[in-house]
Amino acid sequence: RRGIAAAVDAARLVPLDASGVVDWTTAGDPGLTAGELEPAPVAGAGFAPLPSRAARPASWATWERAFATALYRTVAIRLWRSRALGETSRPEEDEREFRARLADAARSARDAKMDQLRDRYATRLRTLDDRIRRAEGTLEEQKQQASSRKLDTAVSIGATVLGALFGRRKLSTTTLGRAATSARSASRSAKEAGDVERAAESLEAVRAQKAQLEAELSTALAEVTASIDPATESLEEVLVKPKKADIEVLRVALGWAPHATDGTPLWKSG
Repeated sequence: RRGIAAAVDAARLVPLDASGVVDWTTAGDPGLTAGELEPAPVAGAGFAPLPSRAARPASWATWERAFATALYRTVAIRLWRSRALGETSRPEEDEREFRARLADAARSARDAKMDQLRDRYATRLRTLDDRIRRAEGTLEEQKQQASSRKLDTAVSIGATVLGALFGRRKLSTTTLGRAATSARSASRSAKEAGDVERAAESLEAVRAQKAQLEAELSTALAEVTASIDPATESLEEVLVKPKKADIEVLRVALGWAPHATDGTPLWKSG
């Protein structure tokens, strides 16, 4: 299910005692392949007697089945798995090599996640940019209207004052009307100034929203970078065992392992 396929050669050497009992749980790895076995004994070597059970063909069929069962229980490939990246090491990779390969995968994963984050925030940022442009346009328009209104009010009040001071009559209905008009103009001018202030506040509010959203994006990007670090990630150890149907016993054979005269084995076992 992990998409891993590997062939493992296994050789075992087990003592065959006088009773002819074979216990594969005590078998050792001789560190040899079948092709490395000597076809002939060393000159002058002596041989232990062959147990009678080893002379019966049925015994070998039993031992072969037991050997396959022992391999199923004891042989496994140790792999490493990265949960963050969903990657599993290859059978020929050690931990260092696997982490080196993960570094490339991590960069690709980080880039993909960062692109997803940027895409997720892009629409909201574009919306805020549009609102900022509209708010800037509104503020500029309000400033122009307020400036024009100030000029109109100044001219109107100036004309009214001059009319009152230098008119033929000291105070007339027309003069009072002009004064009232000037007062209304001044009120509208004050309103325009308030509109400018509100437009400026609205623009700053939208800019603050954008700054906050950009800060959120920056934090999210930093978290992605920190979350995928193959150099420090705690890898999960995975043991892959063979299926019984995939175990093929190529040979179960009788062999003599060299021992010294005192009984010390002269072969290396794992």
